[in-house]
Amino acid sequence: MRPNVPGLAKLVQQLQSRGCRVVFFELPTVPELRENAYVRVAHRLAHEAFPDRSRWLELSDHELRWVDSSHFDERSAILVAHQIDNYLSTGGGRPN
Repeated sequence: MRPNVPGLAKLVQQLQSRGCRVVFFELPTVPELRENAYVRVAHRLAHEAFPDRSRWLELSDHELRWVDSSHFDERSAILVAHQIDNYLSTGGGRPN
C-alpha cells in the first residue's frame, strides 16, 4: 500500500479536478485476519492519505461469509453490492 498512496492521491486529485466525486471503502476482512499487520497498516495508510471520514463508506460485515481468507461467497458479494448501491443512491459522500 505504501508505494501506491502517492499515485492514488494523484489520481483522486485529477478526478476531482474534472468534477468527479470520489468516495472510498474497504472491503471487510475475514475476522481471523483483521489484526494482521498488513491489514492494519494498509487501513492506517489509506485513512491517513484520505482522512475526510465523510468520504468513506462504512461497510457492515454483519452476516458476511468468506469462501477463503479474501473472497466473499456469492450471497455476501451481493450484500456488499447492495450496501454500496444504497450509499450512492441516497447521495452518500456528497459534501454538505
